Formats: sequence, C-alpha cells, structure tokens
Amino acid sequence: MVSEKRGKVVFLLASAVLAVTSLCFIYVVYRNPGVRVCASADIPPTSTNVHTDLVELYPVPNVNSKTVHYFWCARKMFEFHNYLSILSVVKMVKPLKIVFHYTDYPVLDPLEYNSWFRDLVATIPYLVLDEMSTDTSCRNSAKDKLHTVQQYLLQHGGLYVGENTVFRQFPTQAKQMQLLFSFRTANKNEKIIKNEYLDKCLDGFIGVVPGTNATTVNESLTFSHSDMRACSMYDYEVSVERCLAVTVNLPVRPKDIWYIDINFGKLARLLFYGKSDVIHLQQDFKVLAPRISHYIWFGKRTLTYAHYLSVLSALYVARLYHVYFHGDCEPLGEFWETLKREENVTFVFMELPEFVFGNVVQNKAHANDVVKLYILNKYGGVNQDPDVLWTKPIEDSHLAYDSVMGFEWVKADGWPETFNIGVFIAKKHSKFVHEFLLTMKDYRDKHWIYNSGCLPYRVYERFPHVLHADRQLQVLCYKHKCHPPWFKDYNEYYMNDDALYFFIEWNVETLSVHLTFPKPYPEYTSQATLMASTGMYASIGRNILKKAGKI
Repeated sequence: MVSEKRGKVVFLLASAVLAVTSLCFIYVVYRNPGVRVCASADIPPTSTNVHTDLVELYPVPNVNSKTVHYFWCARKMFEFHNYLSILSVVKMVKPLKIVFHYTDYPVLDPLEYNSWFRDLVATIPYLVLDEMSTDTSCRNSAKDKLHTVQQYLLQHGGLYVGENTVFRQFPTQAKQMQLLFSFRTANKNEKIIKNEYLDKCLDGFIGVVPGTNATTVNESLTFSHSDMRACSMYDYEVSVERCLAVTVNLPVRPKDIWYIDINFGKLARLLFYGKSDVIHLQQDFKVLAPRISHYIWFGKRTLTYAHYLSVLSALYVARLYHVYFHGDCEPLGEFWETLKREENVTFVFMELPEFVFGNVVQNKAHANDVVKLYILNKYGGVNQDPDVLWTKPIEDSHLAYDSVMGFEWVKADGWPETFNIGVFIAKKHSKFVHEFLLTMKDYRDKHWIYNSGCLPYRVYERFPHVLHADRQLQVLCYKHKCHPPWFKDYNEYYMNDDALYFFIEWNVETLSVHLTFPKPYPEYTSQATLMASTGMYASIGRNILKKAGKI
C-alpha cells in the first residue's frame, strides 16, 4: 500500500517536472526562434508547418506590425496607388489585422472605375472598417493627423501606414523595432504634384510596440526617420536598397506599370500581377481562333443591302470561311435568300437570354452582348455587328492571340478608356472571354457602356497579357464622323469630316469600319446607289463587291 502511494507521488512529481520543463522549453523557443528543436532529418523545414510560419512572422510576442492602421481623413476616391499600398501590406508586412479608420467612406466615381477599395473589402477577411467621428482632428492638416496617429498608437500599438506608402519588404528586424518610423508631411507649396489633399498627407509609416514609453515616442517623432526609410519615388530609383517602402504621390493606373522597366514598375507588377517582369502579350500560332464569323440576330426583321455587304466583307475581304447567324428568327428578305443560296451562311436558332448570373436582362442590345460572350466562349471565332464592314484580311497573327478587341470612342466617366465589342476576335475557351463573362455578375441593365465597354476594360487591366487591344481593328463612325483610335483625341465628339483627310488609306490603316449611325449609311441603301456614290464609304462598298466578284 505504501509502495503504491509512493509510486503515485513519484508519477505526479515526474509529470509536474515534465510539464514545467515543457513550458520552459516552449518559452525559450518562443523567445528565441533561432533555437533548433531537432535535427533537420527529424522534421524537415517546410512552409506548410504552421508553427514555423508563425514564428517567422512574429519572433517576439510584442511586435509593431500585428495590426496595421490606415487613417482615411478626407472625402475622396480610393485610387490604384492606394490599393497597391494595402496590397503591399498584405504581401510584405503580413499582419493579423488591418484596420481602416475613416471619417468619410471612400467615394466611388459615377461608373465605378475606382472600385479598388470595394475589391479589397471583398477579398481580405481581416480588413476591419472603423468609422471615426467627423470632427476628428486628422481632417485638418498633416500635423493634426500625425498627432491623431501618435496618440492612437501610444494607446493601442501597431503600425500606421500612409495611404500612398507601398512596401517593398518588411524584414524581421523591422518588426522587432520598438519604434519604427519614416514619414513626411507635405504642404500645398510643394511643386512635386498638384493635389488638393496634399496638405493633409502623412506619407510613410510609424510602428510602435504596445507599452512603449510615451516620452520616447514623442521625442523620437520630432525627427522624420528612423534607420529604415520610406523613400520618395526619385530616391527609390536611385538607391532602392535603402528603402523599406516608397511613397507614391503621382496618379498611377495599371496600364502605367505594364512596360516601365524601373524599380517602382517592377515592384508594382510584383504586387498586382505576381511577377515583376514587363508585361508580354501572348501569341500561340499552334492554336488559332477559327476563321468563322458570328452575327447575333434577334427579332423578326429584314436583312438589308447594308447587312448583305457586311456578310460579303466577312467572307471575301476578311477571308473568313463561314458565317453563322445566331438568333430566334431567321432573317427575312431577298438578300438573305441570296446569301443562303450563294454563300457559306448558316442560321443557328437560340433563345434570347433573360438572365445572366441571376441579373434580369431586359435590354435587347445588352442581351446581344451576353450572347456574343456565350458564342465566343463555346466556339471561338470572329464576332461582328451587322453594321461592320471589313477593309482588310484578318491575318493569322490576329488569330494567334487569346483575344483581340478595339476601342470605343464614347467616353465613360472616370475610365481611362473603354472597349467596343462590335468587332471581337477570340479563341475557343478564351481566358479573356471567360473572365469577361464572369464580370457579368455585375451586369447593369440600364448602363449600356458599362457592360460592354467598362467591364472588358476592367478585365484587361487584370489580364493584359491575353488581350491584344488593337487600335487598328476597327474605326467607329457616327453621323459620318469617324474616330480612328490611333488619333490623340479620337474620343472627342468634335472630330468631324476633316479627320477623314488623315484617314484616306482606309484599306491600310484599319481592318474594319463600324458605321453605328445612321442605319444604313446613305451609300448603302442599294447597289445602284452605291455605284453612283463617291467618297470613302462608297470606295469601301465597291471594294467589297469587287472582292466578292459581284462587279
């Protein structure tokens, strides 16, 4: 009995010693991440080891970057360079939480080009929104903002990051610093940029470990830098290794970073596209888009002489092998009967779509656009509207791209440019078409340019390597005013017939003309009218008839 009790006591003592030893061992390992637990042969290092990842991120219990804070103290739009800032925090700093303190929620432009903040909220699960009082002092000036940030960090700790600050790295050394800071306050007299909010900017970063002495912080922040710096864009190009981050005080959009072979361009591409390489447009000549043409044709209506010319141009000028009409009613009229009898033309029945991703589609023009994506995704080929006339052959070099699209001349508020899908070339199961189709989750039935013009541009910004945005693919003409996209001011309404003097070589400068209004153009009401007409449009029409052997 006594020996049994002694055995229990020994067991309990051994257990206690083991527990204490384990706790001490865990404490030593936690406080000293360099301590090796076992030989590499026992547990090979791997990024899938969660404990290893956490120790790498937070080698000491108190660091300055577990929580990152942004202070948004003005009513303005959240732009692409602001997006890059938070993206750099996610990828370089790797915090447990990002708190976005705001007095005014980021503003959206009318057609929502600058939806970058909305994208972040939808994709970062640990992004926390904190609405501040509108009378907070951070709205007044950079100096007041610094005071607001300083007081908040003294109380809560964490890492403040300026809204224009983009990190290139954030090493363990930076995380362990009790006080890490590099900031600059700007004023309206600076000539580096014209910006009404410049006097309220507090660029750079300030990191404070919780519990840091307030006097230390206050005294230190009388200087603008600790050892690790947030550099200006100029300094970042001159001596990148000195910079922990770069402050971006110039408007930047995705297209601005595609081809610039400088340090900032490399960093921005790495953050946004995952690679620092300059964007290269992909071509694959082993698999071409099929030489077939697709027309979308819904409703009971007559195929006119202008439409007839369009089909002939697809077959004999663009040199496509077959033309398909997709719709719910076969075209009517003598010219349709002629096409069926004499040309490689086929009607394919399909119903008008009523929904796309649960969104009601009531506008017939929008329904046509949705069908274009369905057709190109399934079959590939060349989509063209019935008011498009081809002026040159489509070479294999165009068919080797994933997709090819041209530009719309009508402006959309806030957008750099927009596309027109009246002419659209794509391979079967095209990456671009697939992504474009997914954007229809955000379909707007009352905004025609948003669906077919803005949404493909949004895809283009995110996948620039798969779309050939060709300024020579088509020229849009409205009321005899043509808008060649290679002109500097092509999307200005004031362009008139004078522009045609620079558009004389229509059979050299563009692959097609898209005659949007009136319908039809007067030259194309009949063959007799066409033959009696003069000018560019008449020349284009007669060229089609000649290539088709009709004259």
